[in-house]
Amino acid sequence: MIEQNSEFQRIPHSWYRGFHAIYHKELAAWFGTHRWINQAIIWMALALIPAISVPMAG
Repeated sequence: MIEQNSEFQRIPHSWYRGFHAIYHKELAAWFGTHRWINQAIIWMALALIPAISVPMAG
């Protein structure tokens, strides 16, 4: 009988292998600062400008 070695992880053979580590690193770098809050506020303001500048119909 073959024993399974628990110190090795099975690596999936797919194109996104290793994506989780990179994604986690990038999200930690981005959300670890306050830059994302500023960017979110600016993008929301830019998205609302056309809605505010169009006169209400009715």
